[in-house]
Amino acid sequence: MSSMKPTDKLQSFINKHLPLVQQMGMELQDYQSDQLTLSMPLYKNHNDKMTAFGGSLYCLNLTTSIGLLFIKCFEQDIEPNLVVRHAEIDYLAPASSPMISAKTQSIDTSQWQQFFIRFAQSGKAFVEIRSETFDNGQLAVTFTGQFAIIGAN
Repeated sequence: MSSMKPTDKLQSFINKHLPLVQQMGMELQDYQSDQLTLSMPLYKNHNDKMTAFGGSLYCLNLTTSIGLLFIKCFEQDIEPNLVVRHAEIDYLAPASSPMISAKTQSIDTSQWQQFFIRFAQSGKAFVEIRSETFDNGQLAVTFTGQFAIIGAN
C-alpha cells in the first residue's frame, strides 16, 4: 500500500482531476471509518438569495459520497475507475451558514465486503451511498448516489 494516507490520495485526485471542486473551495473536514465530511464556503457558492446555490449543494453531496468510495478503494490498495451510475437529491431547506458541510451516512460493513467481493470476481461493482447537509441544525439536503467501479488504473 502507498505510504500516502487515503484522505491525502483523495485530495491529490481532486487537485489533479476536479477543477470545479477546487474552485468551489471544497475541503475535507473529517473522515471516520465509513463517514466522510466535506465542506464549502457560502461566499463562493451562493445564489441571488444569498443561500447556497442548488448546483453547489449537488456537487458537494456528490463529491462527499463518491469521495468516501475513493477512500474505501484506496484503503483496499485499489486505484479505482469510478463513475456515477445514478443520483438523486432533495432540497428540503435553504442553507445559509458561512461554511456548509455534507456528511455521508454510514454504510454497513457487509455492504463494503460485498462490493469488494463483486469487484474482485467481475472487475465491476456498484454501491449506493447517501449524504446529508444540515444547516443550523435543520436538514437541508438529502442525496443518494449509486456509484460503479468499472476497473482499476
